[in-house]
Amino acid sequence: RAHGEPAILRSDENKLIANMQDLRYDSLTHQVVLLDDNSVQVQFDSTILNAPQVQVIHGTGGEVLSLKCLGAGRLEHYGDGDGPPQFRAEWSDRLWYGPQPQSELWMIQLDGGARVIQTGQSGIQADHLALWIDQDSVSTLAEVDSTDADAEVETADAAARTNRNRLPLHYARAEGHVLMASPQFRVQTEVLRASFTKADVASREKVAGNVGRAPAGRNTADAQQISDGSWSLRADEVQVQMLHDPENDKSDVAEATARGRIEIGRESGEGDADTQPLSISGEQLHLVNKGGTRQLLTMTGEPVHLQQGDLHLEGRDVVFDRGKNTAHVQGRGMLRFPVESDLSGQQLDHPVPLDVQWQEQMTFNGLEARFFGNVVLKLNDGHVNESRLFCEDLNVMLNESLSFTGNRPASRELQFKRVTCRDGVRTELYEWDGTRLNGIRVAELAEFTLEHQTGLLEGLGPGVISSWSRGNGRRISIAPDATAEANQPAESNEPEWEYTQVHFSENMTGNAQQRTVQLHGRVRAIYAPVQHPREVFRRD
Repeated sequence: RAHGEPAILRSDENKLIANMQDLRYDSLTHQVVLLDDNSVQVQFDSTILNAPQVQVIHGTGGEVLSLKCLGAGRLEHYGDGDGPPQFRAEWSDRLWYGPQPQSELWMIQLDGGARVIQTGQSGIQADHLALWIDQDSVSTLAEVDSTDADAEVETADAAARTNRNRLPLHYARAEGHVLMASPQFRVQTEVLRASFTKADVASREKVAGNVGRAPAGRNTADAQQISDGSWSLRADEVQVQMLHDPENDKSDVAEATARGRIEIGRESGEGDADTQPLSISGEQLHLVNKGGTRQLLTMTGEPVHLQQGDLHLEGRDVVFDRGKNTAHVQGRGMLRFPVESDLSGQQLDHPVPLDVQWQEQMTFNGLEARFFGNVVLKLNDGHVNESRLFCEDLNVMLNESLSFTGNRPASRELQFKRVTCRDGVRTELYEWDGTRLNGIRVAELAEFTLEHQTGLLEGLGPGVISSWSRGNGRRISIAPDATAEANQPAESNEPEWEYTQVHFSENMTGNAQQRTVQLHGRVRAIYAPVQHPREVFRRD
């Protein structure tokens, strides 16, 4: 036992020097205990360890078998030259370091306010943190026995290159208030499992965007220094496969899975003002990242929500292929975004939300969206017009492409270019004066196409057009040379509504903006006054 103010332990062979108040050694167990009321400081080569109590068990050859630090402490590893530490670990309760049975890896376990920071690159903090490392790659360079100075320098350089090309960190497990950050992402979770594989990250195209804000109430100054960009992920549990390039000291995500209350966010970064904030939420996530813009993201939930500005997408099973610029929703879902004109192309006083709902699936390639199964499209300007469209197969082409990778138009700038409906097509248009209903128009046909900008339309029959309008409202006008069958209105107690119905057997052409159509094939029309909207007049 040694005691002093301070006691000093020095080993030139192991490049180690330790300062403490009290040193205790048990020769039977080969255990060394270093104590200090403030902090024991142990420096071995370019690594400095501080903790109130340090316990070391060594082998018969003097090699370290395990190390335990009790109380709040920190470990810093410095590279060549001056500057901040390349690697830093902190904890409030304890640290344990030792080999894993039947493995060449060693484990570092930190408990209580654990943080591990690789300066300028990545970091993990949690209540409890375990790291599995390659012990040889973080040990000091092997001692060179040669007395030739030139040979010693050459051998040391070769050893340094060997260590630099090795991957020290293989696995990590974190539990409780977990934050993991790098220049590519920020992850917040309760349970994190990460594996690290050596790869040529420099050859992969860098993913644009960094991480988001630090969580409230957490001391994350270091994480903010290494992560001040725009991507973030929150979930109950996360598993990540990381790629690390020791030669260039770069890292990237190869694959990730997450479960429970998932939230993905991307804020507009500096120089990216035209890109609106993006948020995605769901219950399960699987991400495959091949570098650059080549990411495949699968999200499931009840439902998954995607929001970017005024654009909102819902679905139970959503797949985004960022490289191919495609999205697919399996099962029922909903898409909402604002438009500045109605279905006929007429300009509205202000943007209004347009909703599309479906029951089977939706596909989208950035320019065209396809919806299947009991499709319902709704548009309500809140003042005059309310439009609804029903079909089994709806194809919508936008006025400009929506890119998942580059600059994208604001959702308010998105408009229809062409709408095509197939199978069981039904359109409904409601005209209002405040809360007063003035008219209803309903068309039923087999197929329908509308050019949104010009208003040109085509329809495939057989079909039926029905109209209900108040006596002073807008009614269907039939050309003089058309054949019509009409019922004569009653002489007294005149009904408030006028009803018109037109049947055609072949096809329909016209212009929605001009409110004109031409019906082809056998055409039959009927007109009659009725008491209520939706009331159908039937001839005896």
